[in-house]
Amino acid sequence: MSDWLFKSWVKATICSAVLFFFYHLFISQKLEEEVSTKSKEQE
Repeated sequence: MSDWLFKSWVKATICSAVLFFFYHLFISQKLEEEVSTKSKEQE
């Protein structure tokens, strides 16, 4: 029981870490796009 619980906890932790990583990449990419479009508009 505890072994299954530990394995599922590890899976959940890895999944959330991967999701957070992709989410962070997506956000930083969108921010960079916004910054580049703003700087182009200012020129």
